[in-house]
Amino acid sequence: MKKWLSLLLVLCLLMPITAVFAEPDQPFVSGVSYGDKFDEYGAVPSMLNFGSAPKLSPGESLYDAKTKKITKLKASTLADSLEKSTYYCYAKWQFAHGFDDYNIDAMLVMTTPAGDYYAMYDSWDITECTNKTICSWFFDVTDLLQRCLDDNSGTFATGTYSFSMFFNDMVFRVTKLTVK
Repeated sequence: MKKWLSLLLVLCLLMPITAVFAEPDQPFVSGVSYGDKFDEYGAVPSMLNFGSAPKLSPGESLYDAKTKKITKLKASTLADSLEKSTYYCYAKWQFAHGFDDYNIDAMLVMTTPAGDYYAMYDSWDITECTNKTICSWFFDVTDLLQRCLDDNSGTFATGTYSFSMFFNDMVFRVTKLTVK
């Protein structure tokens, strides 16, 4: 599966950019190899999940909210619940050995059934990491979904939506959401 995803990403990079790739949502940089295995500092990605939580109040963290992993959802339910829920991708990984400082530049790309990309970026510093430290991060993807909904006249296309995580220009993991 990883080889297939890598091949697909390489093919996407080789194809000419079309109008489908809006400037802010064309996440791939020419010349970057996104198919490399994520192994910097011995990091082992263990999960990337899509899910939801009740709408967060200002200052509330997804770490404190009651979350629910989702793999299938009705298009109408997803569209109707964007105002009432927070949708996220949750990444978890473990470092094989310790280090003092480390910066992670992360890119999360949502690919629609039609092949359109929606991307978001984040960056954070990890300091004083010890051997076998487990790290995790929530990415709030509600805005990504809202932009997709707005671009498609208020409806979500049915099919498979893929969420691909990249850390420091390396493939991390992919998770899928089936929209019926």
